[in-house]
Amino acid sequence: MAPPAPCPLPLRLFGHNESADLVTCNLVLEHIEDLNLIFSEASRVLVKGGYFFICELHPFKQYQGTKANFQRQQESIEIPAFVHHLSDFFNTAKVHGFLLEDFKEWWHEQDKNKPPRLVSILLRK
Repeated sequence: MAPPAPCPLPLRLFGHNESADLVTCNLVLEHIEDLNLIFSEASRVLVKGGYFFICELHPFKQYQGTKANFQRQQESIEIPAFVHHLSDFFNTAKVHGFLLEDFKEWWHEQDKNKPPRLVSILLRK
């Protein structure tokens, strides 16, 4: 399978400058090749002290081959994705002036002694 093509996003994704208290990204960043665009836009629209909340499939799951998918009738459809290491999130956040407020890894009850399913990161501008 060929690698997914980068998504042709507009340069301005969100609202007006310094107009939001919170920006959230939930299970979408694995489908975006360039994290800089998203973090730059989040920084632009957030007020000083505003929060950027991210919750994504944990990269450890991706390292094991887990991929986003959905079911259509009897068929499983794989959604193209990019692997972002935890350091990618933290380094990109730093470049765009964010401070780490909270970091959590999430397991489903049935996943004890396995890698976490999700990671959540709370950043402050």
